Amino acid sequence: MNLFDYKNIGKRPDPIRQSFGKIHMRIGTHVEYQTDPAQWGHGHVTEFNEMTEIVTVIDDDDGSMWRGLVDLTTVIVVDE
Repeated sequence: MNLFDYKNIGKRPDPIRQSFGKIHMRIGTHVEYQTDPAQWGHGHVTEFNEMTEIVTVIDDDDGSMWRGLVDLTTVIVVDE
């Protein structure tokens, strides 16, 4: 993965978060998602359409649903 890829522009650098795109996106993946230019939420993927690259996420805090482009999500890698 190239950290200087255009998909990472505007993403906050953090060693435990990596932007993987659609290849590693699957149901249950824990993600951070961008709700507006300055706001982020955390949740789990409930649906992913590879053709349209649209992902649906259920928010961890309030259970609300968010739907948007996979490019607006960042997979959260949890150290085990």
